[in-house]
Amino acid sequence: MCEMHPGAMPPKVERQGLAGRRLLLGVGVGVAVLVIALVVGGGWTVALSAGWAAAALFSFASTWIRIGSMDADETAAHAQAEDYSRPIADLIVLGSSVASLVSVGFALVEARHSSGTGKGMLIALAVAVVALSWLAVHFVYAVRYGDVYYGDPVGGIEFNERDRPDYRDFAYFALTIGMTFQVSDTTITDKSVRRLVTRHALLSYLFGAVIVALAINSVASLLQ
Repeated sequence: MCEMHPGAMPPKVERQGLAGRRLLLGVGVGVAVLVIALVVGGGWTVALSAGWAAAALFSFASTWIRIGSMDADETAAHAQAEDYSRPIADLIVLGSSVASLVSVGFALVEARHSSGTGKGMLIALAVAVVALSWLAVHFVYAVRYGDVYYGDPVGGIEFNERDRPDYRDFAYFALTIGMTFQVSDTTITDKSVRRLVTRHALLSYLFGAVIVALAINSVASLLQ
Protein backbone atom coordinates (compact mmCIF):
# COMPACT_ATOMS: atom_id res chain seq x y z
CA MET A 1 0.00 0.00 0.00
CA CYS A 2 1.56 3.27 -1.10
CA GLU A 3 1.74 6.26 1.22
CA MET A 4 0.71 9.74 0.20
CA HIS A 5 3.01 12.63 0.93
CA PRO A 6 1.48 15.55 2.82
CA GLY A 7 -0.26 17.90 0.38
CA ALA A 8 -0.22 15.32 -2.41
CA MET A 9 -3.40 14.84 -4.39
CA PRO A 10 -5.15 11.48 -3.91
CA PRO A 11 -5.79 9.29 -6.96
CA LYS A 12 -9.00 10.31 -8.67
CA VAL A 13 -12.08 8.20 -9.17
CA GLU A 14 -12.90 8.51 -12.85
CA ARG A 15 -16.31 9.55 -14.06
CA GLN A 16 -18.22 6.24 -13.93
CA GLY A 17 -21.80 7.44 -14.15
CA LEU A 18 -22.34 7.53 -10.38
CA ALA A 19 -24.21 10.82 -10.57
CA GLY A 20 -26.10 9.65 -13.63
CA ARG A 21 -27.28 6.47 -11.93
CA ARG A 22 -28.56 8.40 -8.93
CA LEU A 23 -30.29 10.78 -11.30
CA LEU A 24 -32.02 7.86 -13.03
CA LEU A 25 -33.15 6.54 -9.64
CA GLY A 26 -34.49 9.99 -8.88
CA VAL A 27 -36.41 10.00 -12.15
CA GLY A 28 -37.81 6.59 -11.24
CA VAL A 29 -39.00 7.92 -7.88
CA GLY A 30 -40.54 10.91 -9.61
CA VAL A 31 -42.39 8.76 -12.12
CA ALA A 32 -43.69 6.52 -9.32
CA VAL A 33 -45.03 9.54 -7.41
CA LEU A 34 -46.55 10.91 -10.62
CA VAL A 35 -48.40 7.64 -11.24
CA ILE A 36 -49.61 7.48 -7.63
CA ALA A 37 -50.88 11.06 -7.84
CA LEU A 38 -52.79 10.24 -11.02
CA VAL A 39 -54.28 7.08 -9.51
CA VAL A 40 -55.63 8.98 -6.50
CA GLY A 41 -57.16 11.58 -8.81
CA GLY A 42 -54.70 14.42 -8.48
CA GLY A 43 -54.78 15.40 -12.14
CA TRP A 44 -51.82 15.94 -14.45
CA THR A 45 -50.77 19.31 -13.05
CA VAL A 46 -50.65 18.02 -9.49
CA ALA A 47 -49.00 14.77 -10.58
CA LEU A 48 -46.26 16.48 -12.58
CA SER A 49 -45.49 18.93 -9.77
CA ALA A 50 -45.44 16.17 -7.15
CA GLY A 51 -43.30 13.94 -9.37
CA TRP A 52 -40.75 16.68 -9.98
CA ALA A 53 -40.59 17.52 -6.26
CA ALA A 54 -40.03 13.86 -5.36
CA ALA A 55 -37.32 13.42 -8.00
CA ALA A 56 -35.50 16.59 -6.94
CA LEU A 57 -35.68 15.67 -3.25
CA PHE A 58 -34.43 12.12 -3.81
CA SER A 59 -31.55 13.19 -6.07
CA PHE A 60 -30.42 15.90 -3.67
CA ALA A 61 -30.76 13.82 -0.50
CA SER A 62 -29.13 10.66 -1.89
CA THR A 63 -26.16 12.60 -3.26
CA TRP A 64 -25.63 14.79 -0.20
CA ILE A 65 -25.79 11.77 2.12
CA ARG A 66 -22.89 10.34 0.11
CA ILE A 67 -20.70 13.42 -0.32
CA GLY A 68 -21.66 15.72 2.55
CA SER A 69 -19.29 14.09 5.03
CA MET A 70 -16.34 13.70 2.65
CA ASP A 71 -13.11 15.35 3.73
CA ALA A 72 -10.85 17.26 1.35
CA ASP A 73 -8.96 14.17 0.16
CA GLU A 74 -12.17 12.27 -0.56
CA THR A 75 -13.66 15.31 -2.28
CA ALA A 76 -10.61 15.62 -4.52
CA ALA A 77 -10.72 11.91 -5.36
CA HIS A 78 -14.46 11.83 -6.15
CA ALA A 79 -15.05 15.31 -7.57
CA GLN A 80 -15.14 14.18 -11.19
CA ALA A 81 -17.20 11.05 -10.55
CA GLU A 82 -19.84 12.96 -8.54
CA ASP A 83 -20.35 15.72 -11.11
CA TYR A 84 -23.04 15.52 -13.75
CA SER A 85 -22.03 15.85 -17.37
CA ARG A 86 -22.49 19.37 -18.76
CA PRO A 87 -25.65 18.53 -20.80
CA ILE A 88 -27.27 16.77 -17.83
CA ALA A 89 -26.42 19.64 -15.48
CA ASP A 90 -27.89 22.16 -17.94
CA LEU A 91 -31.00 20.00 -18.27
CA ILE A 92 -31.47 19.91 -14.48
CA VAL A 93 -31.09 23.69 -14.25
CA LEU A 94 -33.53 24.25 -17.12
CA GLY A 95 -35.98 21.72 -15.69
CA SER A 96 -35.83 23.40 -12.28
CA SER A 97 -36.64 26.79 -13.76
CA VAL A 98 -39.50 25.51 -15.92
CA ALA A 99 -40.93 23.36 -13.12
CA SER A 100 -40.96 26.32 -10.76
CA LEU A 101 -42.73 28.62 -13.20
CA VAL A 102 -45.27 25.98 -14.22
CA SER A 103 -45.96 24.98 -10.62
CA VAL A 104 -46.53 28.57 -9.49
CA GLY A 105 -48.78 29.26 -12.47
CA PHE A 106 -50.74 26.09 -11.90
CA ALA A 107 -51.19 26.82 -8.20
CA LEU A 108 -52.37 30.34 -8.95
CA VAL A 109 -55.04 29.10 -11.35
CA GLU A 110 -56.15 25.94 -9.55
CA ALA A 111 -56.16 27.34 -6.02
CA ARG A 112 -58.58 30.10 -6.98
CA HIS A 113 -61.15 27.38 -7.67
CA SER A 114 -60.38 25.45 -4.48
CA SER A 115 -60.94 26.04 -0.80
CA GLY A 116 -59.98 24.65 2.58
CA THR A 117 -57.54 21.75 2.68
CA GLY A 118 -57.38 21.41 -1.10
CA LYS A 119 -56.30 25.01 -1.53
CA GLY A 120 -53.71 24.68 1.22
CA MET A 121 -52.23 21.55 -0.35
CA LEU A 122 -51.95 23.24 -3.75
CA ILE A 123 -50.12 26.19 -2.24
CA ALA A 124 -47.84 23.90 -0.20
CA LEU A 125 -47.00 21.85 -3.30
CA ALA A 126 -46.13 24.95 -5.31
CA VAL A 127 -43.91 26.28 -2.53
CA ALA A 128 -42.20 22.88 -2.19
CA VAL A 129 -41.48 22.71 -5.92
CA VAL A 130 -39.97 26.20 -5.97
CA ALA A 131 -37.86 25.52 -2.86
CA LEU A 132 -36.59 22.15 -4.11
CA SER A 133 -35.90 23.54 -7.58
CA TRP A 134 -33.91 26.42 -6.07
CA LEU A 135 -31.93 23.95 -3.97
CA ALA A 136 -31.35 21.65 -6.96
CA VAL A 137 -29.87 24.46 -9.05
CA HIS A 138 -27.33 25.50 -6.42
CA PHE A 139 -26.51 21.91 -5.53
CA VAL A 140 -25.65 21.19 -9.17
CA TYR A 141 -23.31 24.18 -9.14
CA ALA A 142 -21.74 23.15 -5.81
CA VAL A 143 -20.81 19.77 -7.27
CA ARG A 144 -19.58 21.44 -10.47
CA TYR A 145 -17.32 23.81 -8.50
CA GLY A 146 -15.76 20.79 -6.82
CA ASP A 147 -15.11 19.15 -10.19
CA VAL A 148 -13.60 22.33 -11.65
CA TYR A 149 -11.49 23.09 -8.57
CA TYR A 150 -9.93 19.63 -8.45
CA GLY A 151 -9.49 19.45 -12.21
CA ASP A 152 -6.30 20.23 -14.09
CA PRO A 153 -4.87 22.55 -12.90
CA VAL A 154 -6.09 22.39 -9.31
CA GLY A 155 -7.52 25.60 -7.90
CA GLY A 156 -9.48 28.57 -9.18
CA ILE A 157 -11.17 29.49 -5.89
CA GLU A 158 -9.19 30.80 -2.93
CA PHE A 159 -10.88 29.99 0.39
CA ASN A 160 -8.22 31.90 2.35
CA GLU A 161 -7.15 29.00 4.54
CA ARG A 162 -4.42 26.39 4.42
CA ASP A 163 -6.75 23.37 4.36
CA ARG A 164 -8.01 22.26 0.97
CA PRO A 165 -11.79 22.61 0.43
CA ASP A 166 -14.34 19.83 0.72
CA TYR A 167 -17.93 19.61 -0.53
CA ARG A 168 -19.26 21.62 2.40
CA ASP A 169 -17.00 24.49 1.33
CA PHE A 170 -18.27 24.27 -2.23
CA ALA A 171 -21.86 24.18 -0.96
CA TYR A 172 -21.13 27.34 1.05
CA PHE A 173 -19.66 28.98 -2.05
CA ALA A 174 -22.63 28.02 -4.24
CA LEU A 175 -25.30 29.01 -1.70
CA THR A 176 -23.61 32.36 -1.10
CA ILE A 177 -23.85 33.13 -4.81
CA GLY A 178 -27.40 31.81 -4.88
CA MET A 179 -28.54 34.13 -2.08
CA THR A 180 -26.43 37.24 -2.72
CA PHE A 181 -25.47 36.94 -6.44
CA GLN A 182 -21.81 37.45 -5.47
CA VAL A 183 -18.94 35.81 -3.61
CA SER A 184 -18.18 36.80 -0.02
CA ASP A 185 -14.89 35.92 1.69
CA THR A 186 -13.56 33.84 -1.20
CA THR A 187 -11.50 34.93 -4.20
CA ILE A 188 -11.84 33.65 -7.77
CA THR A 189 -8.43 33.16 -9.37
CA ASP A 190 -9.28 31.35 -12.61
CA LYS A 191 -11.05 32.59 -15.73
CA SER A 192 -13.07 29.41 -16.28
CA VAL A 193 -14.36 29.53 -12.69
CA ARG A 194 -15.20 33.21 -13.12
CA ARG A 195 -17.30 32.41 -16.19
CA LEU A 196 -19.05 29.58 -14.35
CA VAL A 197 -19.80 31.92 -11.44
CA THR A 198 -21.17 34.52 -13.87
CA ARG A 199 -23.67 32.02 -15.28
CA HIS A 200 -24.56 30.89 -11.77
CA ALA A 201 -25.09 34.46 -10.52
CA LEU A 202 -27.28 35.38 -13.51
CA LEU A 203 -29.42 32.29 -13.03
CA SER A 204 -29.62 32.99 -9.30
CA TYR A 205 -30.86 36.49 -10.02
CA LEU A 206 -33.49 35.08 -12.38
CA PHE A 207 -34.64 32.68 -9.68
CA GLY A 208 -34.67 35.32 -6.97
CA ALA A 209 -36.08 38.26 -8.88
CA VAL A 210 -38.60 36.43 -11.04
CA ILE A 211 -39.51 32.93 -9.87
CA VAL A 212 -39.26 33.30 -6.09
CA ALA A 213 -40.80 36.79 -6.17
CA LEU A 214 -43.65 35.50 -8.33
CA ALA A 215 -44.17 32.59 -5.95
CA ILE A 216 -44.32 34.87 -2.91
CA ASN A 217 -46.75 37.28 -4.56
CA SER A 218 -48.93 34.42 -5.80
CA VAL A 219 -49.10 32.70 -2.43
CA ALA A 220 -49.80 36.02 -0.68
CA SER A 221 -52.69 36.77 -3.03
CA LEU A 222 -54.14 33.29 -2.59
CA LEU A 223 -54.03 33.56 1.20
CA GLN A 224 -56.09 36.73 1.21
